[in-house]
Amino acid sequence: AALTVGNVTKSEALAELSSRGPRVGDHAIKPDITAPGTDIVAARAADTSLGTPVDASYTRASGTSMATPHVAGAAAILLQQHPGWTPTQIKAALVSTALPHDDLTVYEQGGGRVDVARASMQGVYAGPAPLDFGFLPFPQTELDPIVRTITITNTRGEDVTLQLSSAAEHATGTPAPDGMVTVGQATVTVPANGTAAVDVTVNPALGDTGVYSGFVVGEAADGTRVSLPLGLNKEQEVYE
Repeated sequence: AALTVGNVTKSEALAELSSRGPRVGDHAIKPDITAPGTDIVAARAADTSLGTPVDASYTRASGTSMATPHVAGAAAILLQQHPGWTPTQIKAALVSTALPHDDLTVYEQGGGRVDVARASMQGVYAGPAPLDFGFLPFPQTELDPIVRTITITNTRGEDVTLQLSSAAEHATGTPAPDGMVTVGQATVTVPANGTAAVDVTVNPALGDTGVYSGFVVGEAADGTRVSLPLGLNKEQEVYE
């Protein structure tokens, strides 16, 4: 349930020491989101030497310890705007409005780099975030299709219609075959100050074994955009 943060540079590149997923044990997507965490100048505690001191009040440092405060601040802004929101809602709003990097997998960036302006002003978000399909044991041909229901929330005063799509690729860079990851409908209209449910289905029988990652995306004509990172791991051919 923790909102886990990866470290990207100011040019959006993933930092070398930023932790990557899948998470050990359940193969879940981690991190959930990224933020600038390289060469960040921040407050320096008196008489300390952490990082590279700039002056008596500030120091320069790198790491997820510098990226995470950006996301904590974004979460605080959302909570001030929406005092009744739960941590799950805040996490979904931040992750689904983040900016994905085309060259990174969801196991490197989660939903992408935090975009506090979009998260706080767009008024539309989706969850749960991320969208984990987890570990699928061999042989996958014996598994039924897996359906996850996502909820899109609209806090605006007018309806919002989104065009829906999904895309995923194998860890080798090969696109997932048609029909492996599908969205239950092409469009969805989310009522003003309301929610709408959409089903996302994975067919385990399709595609090679290995790790897949991708996004479910909803876009409106006015530039509104939500994207949920999705991932799964098809176990290689093994026998007892």
